[in-house]
Parts: sequence; C-alpha cells; structure tokens
Amino acid sequence: MLLTHNGCSFNIFVDPTHLTPGVHCSKISRFDRKSSWRGPVFRILITILKPVELTNQPASIAFDGMHFVLGHIEWSFIDVPLGATWIEGTFKVFGFDTPCRFYVSIVQLLQRKRPVVSDSAFVLARPSSREFSFRVREGVTMELIVENFWSNGRGSQQSTDAFVEL
Repeated sequence: MLLTHNGCSFNIFVDPTHLTPGVHCSKISRFDRKSSWRGPVFRILITILKPVELTNQPASIAFDGMHFVLGHIEWSFIDVPLGATWIEGTFKVFGFDTPCRFYVSIVQLLQRKRPVVSDSAFVLARPSSREFSFRVREGVTMELIVENFWSNGRGSQQSTDAFVEL
C-alpha cells in the first residue's frame, strides 16, 4: 500500500505466512503528537482472509460443533484444489426443538467476470441431514457460508456438523 500526502509516505507490509486459516483483522492508527487528545488523524483497516488448504485425498473438510443461535453465520474460506469441479456436502443437525431453515451458499470471485454464486435453502427437523452440491472453479478460493435463517425463532445452543468434499 502506498499512501502519499505533501511528499510524506509510508509502506505497509503484511506477512501472513504464520497466520492460521480464517479471517484476521487489525488496524493502524496515526495520531498527531501535538494534539493526541483529538484522536487518530486516520485509521487504516487491514483484513486478511487466509483460506484452508485441503491436502488430503479426496479433498474434504469437516466442520464439527457449529452452534447456530439466532442470526449466527459461519464463514469459511477454502482453496479449491486443481481438478475439482464440484463440491458435495452433508449437513447434519442435532438438538433443535422445532424444524429450522438453513441457508448454504458458496461464492467465488473471478477476475474480469461475474462472481460464481450458488446457494440452497432447506428445512431440517431434528435429528436429520441434508446433502447439497454446487459447481466450483478449480484453483479459485471459495467462500462457504452456512447460516441459520433469520426467522427460525430462538435458534439452538446444540451442536451441528457439516462435512464437505470436493
């Protein structure tokens, strides 16, 4: 990043190699030394999304113990391996008192093209499971979103599992 003003500039370098997969956020604030009581002159927000790299064969990932209280959303970023064309998943729920609606979606951002967006909504009573599949582009990071639909009532503190294979 290059930020210039009146001949002043500074560089920001971020080394994400030692970060765990997931979303990492930070900020840089600049204060005026003579009047720090005014608060920061500017803030630069930094967000790094480090995807999960699937190295096992077949490429798969398990999300165990997700908790879906009302309005909760689970985001995961996954590197789609070369040669993968479909994602197949199984979504299992436990411990819900009433049938609940869930929403599963994937998003892949492509350069100079429209994003690839696929989604599925389904209602599950307890205990039950549902399979889903979406077409994906190889070598492009995929955002996997699983959420408890907003009108489900109170949600649940009980755990839910998901298994995804590419």
